[in-house]
Amino acid sequence: MDDRPIDLTALDPTRDPSFDTRSRRIAADAMAARRAAPRPLRLDVFGELAGWSRPLLAAAAVILAVTVPTLSYMSGAKAPRARGATTSELLGIPAKLVDLASSGQAPTVTQLADALAPDQGGPDGR
Repeated sequence: MDDRPIDLTALDPTRDPSFDTRSRRIAADAMAARRAAPRPLRLDVFGELAGWSRPLLAAAAVILAVTVPTLSYMSGAKAPRARGATTSELLGIPAKLVDLASSGQAPTVTQLADALAPDQGGPDGR
C-alpha cells in the first residue's frame, strides 16, 4: 500500500486557459435565458384548485368505469333482500307488546296479559 496522496491536478478544470471565458459565457447565456423565460402567473387559491381539476376528473372517470359495471351487475341480480331486524326483535320484546305500546292508547290488563303470553305460532309469527 502506498501512503502518498493521490495527485488529482489533471482533473482540475481551472488549468485550461479557456476556463474563465467559457464559464463567463455559460453564466451569461443562463442569465439571458432566465430573463427571456416567461414569468409564471401568480395563482390564487382558486387557480391552484383549478389546476387540480384534470387529475381529479381522471380519478373520477376511473372510479366511474369500475363502479358502473358493478352496479349494473348488482341491480340485474334479483336476489331477495334481507329484511333488517328491529331493535325490539333483537332485544326479544314480543311484537304484540310493541304494537300495543305504539297504538297510543292505554292498554288494559287483559291486553297486556295477551301481549306477554307465549306465542301460539300463528302464520305471521304474532
